[in-house]
Amino acid sequence: MTEQLPGSHGQTRGPATLAAIREAVDGDTWETVNREMVAKAIAELLYEGLLAPEPIWASDGRVQYRLVVGETTYRFEATPRRFDSYYVDPASVERSVAGEEWVLAVDAVRFLRELGSNLDIEGMTVSKLIREHVNTLLVDAHVRTRRENRESPPNPTELSYANLDAELDGHPWITYSKGRLGFGYEDHHRYAPEQQPSLRLYWLAARRTQTTAETVSGTDYESFVSSELGTRRAGRFGEMLTERGFDPENYRLLPVHEWQWHNTVATFFADEIAADRLVPLEAGPPVYQPLQSVRTLVNTTDPAAHDVKLPLRMLNTLIYRGIPGERVRLAPQVTDALWKIRNGDSFLADEHEFLLPGEVASIDYDHPVYDEIDGTPYQYQEMLCAIWRESITECINESEQAIPLSALLYEHEGTTMLGEFAAAAGVGVDQWLGDLFDVLLPPLLHFLYQYGVGFSPHGEDAIIVIEDGLPVRAGVKDFIDLTLTETPRPEQSPFSPECWDALVTKPLSRMRQCLVASLFVCVFRYLADLVARQHGYDEDRFWRQVRERIIAYQTRFPELTDRFEECDLLAPSFKKICLNRNRLTEYGYRDTAQRPSITVDGRVSNALSEVARDQES
Repeated sequence: MTEQLPGSHGQTRGPATLAAIREAVDGDTWETVNREMVAKAIAELLYEGLLAPEPIWASDGRVQYRLVVGETTYRFEATPRRFDSYYVDPASVERSVAGEEWVLAVDAVRFLRELGSNLDIEGMTVSKLIREHVNTLLVDAHVRTRRENRESPPNPTELSYANLDAELDGHPWITYSKGRLGFGYEDHHRYAPEQQPSLRLYWLAARRTQTTAETVSGTDYESFVSSELGTRRAGRFGEMLTERGFDPENYRLLPVHEWQWHNTVATFFADEIAADRLVPLEAGPPVYQPLQSVRTLVNTTDPAAHDVKLPLRMLNTLIYRGIPGERVRLAPQVTDALWKIRNGDSFLADEHEFLLPGEVASIDYDHPVYDEIDGTPYQYQEMLCAIWRESITECINESEQAIPLSALLYEHEGTTMLGEFAAAAGVGVDQWLGDLFDVLLPPLLHFLYQYGVGFSPHGEDAIIVIEDGLPVRAGVKDFIDLTLTETPRPEQSPFSPECWDALVTKPLSRMRQCLVASLFVCVFRYLADLVARQHGYDEDRFWRQVRERIIAYQTRFPELTDRFEECDLLAPSFKKICLNRNRLTEYGYRDTAQRPSITVDGRVSNALSEVARDQES
């Protein structure tokens, strides 16, 4: 590369990172994040049925449990919640070995080792699991240190989408939520969202015959990339190709994340570079900031410009963070289809003004070797591509603020983002939650029942638009996990045959997990617990509000009754999705040709059914 990037591998950061780690692993901070991780692990493994503690006593809604793990006994206090969940008080978790005195459980690694023995988990899995958890602990320690060192917390009502996203704590369900295997310590400082780094992208010229480039209707790839780069820099790249004896018409421009260049492109694609099918250029002018997914970057030079999503061959949460080629190629087509549905339905477009930040352009580069080998690990099939998505900032009005739904799970020393927004609006938690459910649930229900389209509206991909402190509308981004009904319907005609071939399809009865697992279990059960603990808000009232919005939607559209019955969100129970089991007991860390399937084990009680039953009794 001819131009060195800020914070690139050409700079030495050793002394700075050494000082940072010394501060982060300060005794009190390190004990705190360990204690919180042990509590989180116990709570989530209880939910997934991997632990079976014995209740000792109960008082005022709290229960003390005893858990025997080999020669070690743990005791802790927990509050049982709906959806078979628990809030485990980190300050209450203690351990005793062979009947000795009780001490605070402040060693997450020790807990994982004991857990591995107790559950008979392979040593290879336990060892790598410890590595992921230690990475997560280190990130959590840095985040806690940063929060404690600043004079005052930021006002969430004044933060940009990207800066607010940087304040968040990662996946609430997966215990190793910031494992990021593949990142070194300095990589965390350079590329992780909590560091709010400023990044610039490397650019390559890719032989046109090796690429597939797509855009939404009304534009073309070359014009789009030129507008993103700026015509001056795009022209400069063309001149660089000409100076090296290449015809620019035979190439397409393709951006690469700096980490991906050093760790994947320069090695896995060395033959392509040698054959001039990939021609390294230099860094582009725009500066970007990563979101929680790490691989999605927001343009901070021009917030109205498009976000860009790039593959990273880094293992985080359940999968390597590449992007499947067939989904990349079809992203603009899927966007066109969703826009056509939304814009043609007054309930979605006018009444709810539902946001769908479009994935408007994409490019995929096929690896000439790995893509042709049967059984190639999927991480080698998702290495070089890009998707551009509309900026959320450009999708809202000047008086509005967009936040990820996951922002509502933020809490620190008694402060919650939900509480801050409610205070800014001058309303109570009950009204604020009611407005949230009013703007978020009906559009998602309508896409599911009217159009057989299931999003994955977990905390990072669901968008809440705030005005004067109150939720006024909602949206969803990232269409890569879109699900369609197994049997096509006339109202799904905007989706091309190619979309049907690439997207996941399921019977409508199984598509309820798009809301149950992604929204109710992955977000709402944590939000219900948070407002109960921090704001004294009745948990059952929370779930009754959700139930009321579902029933109101069903009353509004009685012609869909058969579909409501087939895809029943008010059923007594559902199959239980178990995200932590994926790593612990199913897949471990082995390479597979396909992305791991989500583990299902047992059933989970439905809070929406329970609150109705309890109210009747």
